[in-house]
Amino acid sequence: MEHIEQAGVHSGDSACSLPPYSIDEKKQNELISQTKKMASKLKCFRLMNVQFALQGEISMY
Repeated sequence: MEHIEQAGVHSGDSACSLPPYSIDEKKQNELISQTKKMASKLKCFRLMNVQFALQGEISMY
């Protein structure tokens, strides 16, 4: 899922797109990999909320 509004905007009516429309498959796979690594280290095997901030080629995990 990808939020459509600019970073820093927060409201109860946030707009999202599924599947992500501007994140290429390589970057999506990297985010999935990072999420699985975090869940494993945290021993989390149920629901987990993870949010990544991406800007250009710079990723902030």
